[in-house]
Amino acid sequence: MIETHMMNVIKQDWAANQGNARSRAIVVLFRAAQGFVRSNILSKLLLFPVYLVYRFVVQIFVGFDVPAQTRIGEGLRVFHCHGIVINPGAVIGSNCTLRHTTTIGNKDDSGGLPSIGDWVDIGCHTVILGDISIADHTTIGAGSVVLSDSSPHSVMVGVPARVANKDE
Repeated sequence: MIETHMMNVIKQDWAANQGNARSRAIVVLFRAAQGFVRSNILSKLLLFPVYLVYRFVVQIFVGFDVPAQTRIGEGLRVFHCHGIVINPGAVIGSNCTLRHTTTIGNKDDSGGLPSIGDWVDIGCHTVILGDISIADHTTIGAGSVVLSDSSPHSVMVGVPARVANKDE
């Protein structure tokens, strides 16, 4: 039903959310919904009930609006699942952290989408918009509006977000 690779991704997500039962449930349902979207007809029949739970309970009622088509690497860590909205065309790397009320998408209907590297930590109430690249090991401070690329191992804060000085 669910391929070996997807089971390994689920195990990594499970470990990344240790101690947080709600986040574990949300991430497992997200991965199962991804399995539904990417599977053959027989697997789709078996995974359809899980997909429905994800669509109606998780996306609509919980507010974890991350379409199953979204490409997110393994080790996804989620704190406070509410109000997370991600455009299905955005790309998120491995071992990333998302917090509540985060929006990742395009600036306008015809605009490009963010590409987020590995080991990126995104603070709560953050907005990341446009055809930008967030480099590996970037930390984005709470309440930031990110409209430009980051460099590896940087800390971005503010509206619009900029690289923080050592003194901040």
